[in-house]
Amino acid sequence: MARAGGLDQILSTRSPAFKQRAHSIRTEDDWLSAMVEEPRLIRRPILVTERGVAVGFNSDAWARLLQ
Repeated sequence: MARAGGLDQILSTRSPAFKQRAHSIRTEDDWLSAMVEEPRLIRRPILVTERGVAVGFNSDAWARLLQ
């Protein structure tokens, strides 16, 4: 998760699942548990290469990582 930029980068804050839980979950550990239970909380796609990590579709970041 650290390589991706932390929880803020991989948490899908636009998802209805996030909006349902945002008021009741406070700690990072609780968010991680919630992500295991509800995968829609995870922002996708996640691209991991030797050059780095891109979360969400950003064509410039993907091109840079896939060169």
